Order: sequence, then C-alpha cells, then structure tokens
Amino acid sequence: MVQAENVITVNNGRIEMSEHKKFQYLSLEDLRQDVASKGLNIPISENLDILKRPVQIGNTIISNRLAIHPMEGCDGMLDGRPDELMFRRYDRFARGGAGLLWVEACAVAYEGRANPRQLYINKKNLDDFKKLVQNCIKAAQEE
Repeated sequence: MVQAENVITVNNGRIEMSEHKKFQYLSLEDLRQDVASKGLNIPISENLDILKRPVQIGNTIISNRLAIHPMEGCDGMLDGRPDELMFRRYDRFARGGAGLLWVEACAVAYEGRANPRQLYINKKNLDDFKKLVQNCIKAAQEE
C-alpha cells in the first residue's frame, strides 16, 4: 500500500495542504491541464534547448544545465576508498553528457559513516578520490 504524503502548496495566494500525486502524465498536455487546474503559472515547453546552455555557478561555468546527483551506492571499500564498481558507475555517469556530476555521500570521519561500505575520505585514501575525479574528467572529455 502506498501512502499519500501531505504537500504544502500555494494556490491563488492561499496555503493549502494536499495529497501527494504521482507523476504519471501521459503527455505534456495532461501536465499543462493539471497545472492550469491548480491556478499555477508554470511554463511548460517541448523545446529542451535551454538545458544545453551553459550556466555559471560562482566562478565556474558548467557546460550545460544537466546534473547527476547519484544516490549512495554503498559500494565503497571497508576502508572508505571507492572500489571498481564505483569507478565503473562514475565513468558511465561522466559519459552521460551532464555538465555537473555531484559525488554521493562521503563521510569525513570514520564514526560518521552511515554503513560500513560508505565512502570515507581521509589522508590515506585521498589519492583514490583524486583518481576518481581524474577518470571522470577524462571520460567526460572523450564523449
């Protein structure tokens, strides 16, 4: 059984609680109708070219507006280093074309790990993380 979550929405200046609705639209027109029925003004377009445009974040220019933020893979080594599965997964992410690749949860203190296979960056394994970053940059440039 799936339970609906309560969501706070603003409708015509009023704050209302509503039930969470799964995103199960079959077309953009279905989405447009639902947005209009809620009195919201949200632009919807079939043209996704804006996602191809660079974006500046601070002093860094990201090549496009797509980002990958992976969930924690729980496939780090017991000492916190990334393992080969993680290198392979991030290689695939990097080749996917997103301008920004965010790294998953990584502990900075051993006792702060959520599970024994969570990444844990420290002085002893810093070179492994540097290698992961270098591999991602290389893979992204190859695509």
